[in-house]
Amino acid sequence: MNNKPLEYRIKIGYYCFPVNSLGPGNRFVLWTKGCNRSCFRCASPNLQSTTGGVFYSTVELIELMKQSNCSGLTVSGGEPLIQAQSVFSLLQDVRIFLPEWDIILFTGFLFDEIDNNIRSKLSTLVDLLIDGPYIDSLNDDLGLRGSSNQKYYFFTERLQPFAKELESHPHPRRQLFLLSDEEMISVGIAPPREKYI
Repeated sequence: MNNKPLEYRIKIGYYCFPVNSLGPGNRFVLWTKGCNRSCFRCASPNLQSTTGGVFYSTVELIELMKQSNCSGLTVSGGEPLIQAQSVFSLLQDVRIFLPEWDIILFTGFLFDEIDNNIRSKLSTLVDLLIDGPYIDSLNDDLGLRGSSNQKYYFFTERLQPFAKELESHPHPRRQLFLLSDEEMISVGIAPPREKYI
């Protein structure tokens, strides 16, 4: 077994912990930088551009996770699969150094349109994949996905006990996190547009 993570670099928009609005328990959540999907009313439009953000090594991220007192990792974006190799390296290290953690990954790609090699890696490294673009008109305020077109892929049994909650309960209440003296974000699944009014 490796005793040191391989050092890949991932461009991150931001990370937060402990988060309980993006999966069961207290979670370490990171948002990758860069996405070419341009979904209407995207919840994180500031993460679409590949400019900006900060590069973190997988070693740095594993150390942050070890100190976080969390029980799971959620990866969102942006689009994590734009940086697939680096993200996979991080997930492999989570499996080695935090084996009790479960892993949730969001992607704007449909599972069927993802390259076979990437699909194969996802199915071995991720406990729950939520796929598909966000479609604002299909936001029904249910489950952990943003819109009803998005599908759940439970690749392991780890999160099966939470399947009903993750799939059909109302969106969890969003949380506010202070990223700096000048920036605060709301973390969680955005409600339907009419709930803002």
